[in-house]
Amino acid sequence: MVKNKPALSLIFLTVFIDLLGFGILIPILPTFATKVLHVDELAIGIAIAIYSLVQFFFNPIFGELSDKHGRKPMIVISLFINAIGYVIFAFTSSFL
Repeated sequence: MVKNKPALSLIFLTVFIDLLGFGILIPILPTFATKVLHVDELAIGIAIAIYSLVQFFFNPIFGELSDKHGRKPMIVISLFINAIGYVIFAFTSSFL
């Protein structure tokens, strides 16, 4: 267990940075979307609600998958998917 500690620490650090980035993004998202992308507040609220609902329904599924395949592979796959999403978000020029 001790020899895996650096790898586990790196994974936890990566997850922390990801959550920190998302925590910074959520408060400024409504302002960015209304002023830059010209999206109304209702659409922003619906988008955030959909995100929350998807998390609500898929967390148990990913929990089962992590029990079956292990925590580290699921965390790495999730971080990779998040990174792709952030890159796509960086190049967004419109809401749709």
